[in-house]
Amino acid sequence: MITRAQLHDFGPIHTLDWQPRPGLNVVVGTNGAGKTVLLKALYVGQRVVEAQQRGEERRTLTELAAEKLHWTYQCGDFGKLVRRGGPDKARLELALTEGPLRIEIEKGATRQVEVKGRGLVAREANTLFFPAKEVLSMHAAILRGRDELAAFGFDDTYVDLARALLAPTTRGNNFTEFAGARDRLKAHFGGRVEMVPGPPPTWIFKQGNSKVPLGVTSEGVRKIGILDQLLGNRYLSTSSVLLFDEPESALHPDAILLLMDILLKLAGAGMQIFLATHSYFVLKALAVLAGEQGTGAEVGWLSFGDNGSTAQGDLRGGLPENPIIQASIDLYNRQIGGWEE
Repeated sequence: MITRAQLHDFGPIHTLDWQPRPGLNVVVGTNGAGKTVLLKALYVGQRVVEAQQRGEERRTLTELAAEKLHWTYQCGDFGKLVRRGGPDKARLELALTEGPLRIEIEKGATRQVEVKGRGLVAREANTLFFPAKEVLSMHAAILRGRDELAAFGFDDTYVDLARALLAPTTRGNNFTEFAGARDRLKAHFGGRVEMVPGPPPTWIFKQGNSKVPLGVTSEGVRKIGILDQLLGNRYLSTSSVLLFDEPESALHPDAILLLMDILLKLAGAGMQIFLATHSYFVLKALAVLAGEQGTGAEVGWLSFGDNGSTAQGDLRGGLPENPIIQASIDLYNRQIGGWEE
């Protein structure tokens, strides 16, 4: 779990000191504000800590961070991650349940990075990043691009997610919260996405006894199918950290409401979840749902302003002041004004 995130001159972010909530957190801001850069920074930190005690070959935190930064941000020179016009160093500091992690990058660095993480303990739970685009239709291409070509194209958020999906759905008892979420998703879409073992593995949408090719299903079905598959194959646990970039993309409003409700319940079960969005609908839905679910449904928000400023709070106390929200309010006022005339 991430209890504090500090970024200084990292990408477009000048300075940020954020204390995320244990449950669900939403990041809102205009294009270029740094939402995705921030989520990827959190992702890099979590995955580095998770990798330090895994695998037969033990690697240092510095080696792990260098590899993860390279493939997540896909920049040949790490110095490009230092904010333009800023000083000579970018810094990421995370306070994690497992201990503190600090990553520093010099402006002139190629693949050099300085990492400090004294006393970090092993982390068993998995962290995953859900990009705005679904990955099932591109699954084979994502894995081939990395495993065979080792080329830039799909960054590590896509590759790690594609690899996690390879685990087959397990039978038997699952987490109660996961079983309920999967049942609701299946009922809403009338079926379930399933993997057909390869090589290479392929995907179908199963409705009763019918098997529908994935290519004739909607992107929204494929996108929701990713979460359903990961709840079923036990790659995720109630201690997992999930990061979603524009979760509303390609989803019908009813499906957005369902997804937000499920994510709130998963957060209540122990997951820490981060969302980056441009959508007033998502923010309003989360505020309403959190109010309906009561005091346990805390939703923290982080808002990027036009001038690079940030603010943070809780959606139960009201929506943040932000250009995206203001644009929706202005449009409503124009409509009301037109009717009055």
